[in-house]
Amino acid sequence: LFTYTYNFYLINVYDLNGPSFLAGHLWSISIEEQFYLFYPFLFFLLNRKQVKLAVMLIIAISILFKLFFSVYGSANSSGYLDYHPITYLDSFLFGAVIFIFKLDKIKSSTVYLIFIFSVLLIVTGSLYFNTEDTKNLYRIWDLFQLNLFFSSLLLLLLLPVNKGFPYWIKRI
Repeated sequence: LFTYTYNFYLINVYDLNGPSFLAGHLWSISIEEQFYLFYPFLFFLLNRKQVKLAVMLIIAISILFKLFFSVYGSANSSGYLDYHPITYLDSFLFGAVIFIFKLDKIKSSTVYLIFIFSVLLIVTGSLYFNTEDTKNLYRIWDLFQLNLFFSSLLLLLLLPVNKGFPYWIKRI
């Protein structure tokens, strides 16, 4: 438990009931700490252009990892979808993309469009991917929608404060 590897234990002893009640949160903390341990090395070992490429590549690998285990995985491979750190790398890096690619500097009208697109994607995407014939793809799609929505919400919150649409959000 103190080595932040509880998630790897859960992969090997995957149970549909999930982790125990008392240690249920440790898999998430393990994944977070593993990410925060290795993420700074991207900036120490790579230049700015290489970091951009590496982040996009890691996001793609994370999505492909989930896709592989959703489509080709057996019942025993669900542990990889639920507890493997590669499964959640795109979630961590979606927020980092805003600052790595300096998306916080884009025009406010573009930010509003991105936010509206993410909301529409959630509404329309949820209708299709929560059906029986989509297998485990909802795990990929739902996380992608949430990542995009919260990243666009973060972009919205980074807009300069004025008496406009995001003003009420910033007051919370």
